[in-house]
Amino acid sequence: MTNTTRDTAHAPLRLGFIGGGLGSVVGPAHAAAATLDKRFALVAGCFSRDASVSRASGERYGVAAQHCGIDWRAWLREHVGQLDAVAILTPIPEHAGMIEHALALGVPVICEKALVGDVAEADALQRVLDARTPGSSDFLAVTLNYSGYPIVRRLRQLIRDGELGRISDVQLEMPLENY
Repeated sequence: MTNTTRDTAHAPLRLGFIGGGLGSVVGPAHAAAATLDKRFALVAGCFSRDASVSRASGERYGVAAQHCGIDWRAWLREHVGQLDAVAILTPIPEHAGMIEHALALGVPVICEKALVGDVAEADALQRVLDARTPGSSDFLAVTLNYSGYPIVRRLRQLIRDGELGRISDVQLEMPLENY
């Protein structure tokens, strides 16, 4: 993967994952949501600290083995300029440091919710954003990737079309792995 001039009007944005490997609940959901409208292409990932899991995850997502890492810091440094954004899909306690590192390298960040674990981490992240230097990224987004599920898109259309009538209550559940 080289950083070449692209036809940005037609080429999908190049996305990398930190986390989201095999066995993850959020990885497949984010991959599906990100690539559903073909605006993003998952091109690299540090899917797991376990090399075999990271490679197998990359294979499942269609990512070349040479773009699958196990040390997220080294992997991210190697891919600066080759990614349009990185999605952080790790457990919440890891988010703050990963976000700060990516932003300092100038890599835009899309982070799984919750962004950080507590107010102190939020304040520290705000200070990082306030003090950013030229060349560093200031793009930081938190995802609610449920919109990537086809059933959610279908429900939205049914509601817009008035086919479900007046909705007075919604109850949802989503099982998650333990952190």
